[in-house]
Amino acid sequence: MAMTDVRQTMEDSLALYRQLKCAMDMIERKLPLLDVAATVRATGELERLHERILGMDRKLLQEIRPENVHALEGQMEIRRSLLTEILEQNRTLLPKLKSRLAGYRNELLKIRSGITSMRGYQHKMNPRGGRINTVN
Repeated sequence: MAMTDVRQTMEDSLALYRQLKCAMDMIERKLPLLDVAATVRATGELERLHERILGMDRKLLQEIRPENVHALEGQMEIRRSLLTEILEQNRTLLPKLKSRLAGYRNELLKIRSGITSMRGYQHKMNPRGGRINTVN
């Protein structure tokens, strides 16, 4: 594997981690304003980005060799620093997102319960009609 290839893979990996950091920053800023659909979209985007990062990390692990580790030291330090920031931010953001989604779930359960209760007040009609009792 050429040195420039592994450096490019490392740059691609750093770019994905920067994207993740930006996406998390945006979610954190907008979290108080996000509705259900926007929250679900945002968490889906984070999951898709995470999958891309995992794939890039696998590729990077395949390309790194003992002889080229020294040449990647600067990029490795940037990566370590970026990962530390992301992990710290994730520790605060994830509970907020989980809490928000749990709140939405509770609201939906209340709505469903209300709909079920309201169905109890509906007049039920027999589609075949009723029987008339003429015995009296």
